[in-house]
Amino acid sequence: MPPSLAKLAVVFTRYANLTLGGGSATAATMHRELVVKRKWLTEDQFTLSFALGRVTPGTNLLAFCAGFGWIIRGPAGAIVALLASSIPCAILVAALTALLGLLAGQ
Repeated sequence: MPPSLAKLAVVFTRYANLTLGGGSATAATMHRELVVKRKWLTEDQFTLSFALGRVTPGTNLLAFCAGFGWIIRGPAGAIVALLASSIPCAILVAALTALLGLLAGQ
């Protein structure tokens, strides 16, 4: 049985936003969580989504997160995975930028 969209959102929020070291470290972490630990994806599904994400233009991390979500829960899963892996870090960057602007007196 596939995970709920809420559970999918929690996993992608946690690991896509809080893994340090760039795309390679995030991919390794996502592999451990999605294939090894949770068994939401097979090795072949992970590899396919990762490869397709790498050849798409733009941010590869977002592309392969959307691919993982699609495989796990279809179009709704892709949207949830994409939003969960992008919105929290965007909010954090905007908040830190505003805070630094205030501290700098701008």
